[in-house]
Amino acid sequence: MRRQGAGRSRVWHSDRVLRLSDLEELQGLEEGTWRSDTRGDREWMDAHLASDFFELGLSGRRYDRGEVLDAEVGEINAVLPLHDFRCTNLGDSHVLATDQIEYNGGRVNRSSIWHRTDTGWVMDFHQGTPTENGWSRAGPV
Repeated sequence: MRRQGAGRSRVWHSDRVLRLSDLEELQGLEEGTWRSDTRGDREWMDAHLASDFFELGLSGRRYDRGEVLDAEVGEINAVLPLHDFRCTNLGDSHVLATDQIEYNGGRVNRSSIWHRTDTGWVMDFHQGTPTENGWSRAGPV
């Protein structure tokens, strides 16, 4: 994993519900899924994946919670921080987080749905979509 300057990532949100501390926490959690030390920590992942979590991977394959928890994790070739990190309120306790990341020499658009519990944020759903022509929005990221 490589880390680039903090100026490369911006936190955006809907003004309706989220505090800056929520946005920073969610970005940290999203980035945690790209760090070998947290992604490979079953206890950390178990605490942050909902009981009915599922993922649509880059290949288009569906992974359930158990498959994600049981996956062997080696070095993750991703550049952090996330690019163009944004959160959109979906209701009282649910948030859609979107971003882009450089991974294995390509670029990926990502989306996750998180919900707030009494103990913190938990991810319900995640999808990664590879891009063909680089970043999906015009201008600097």
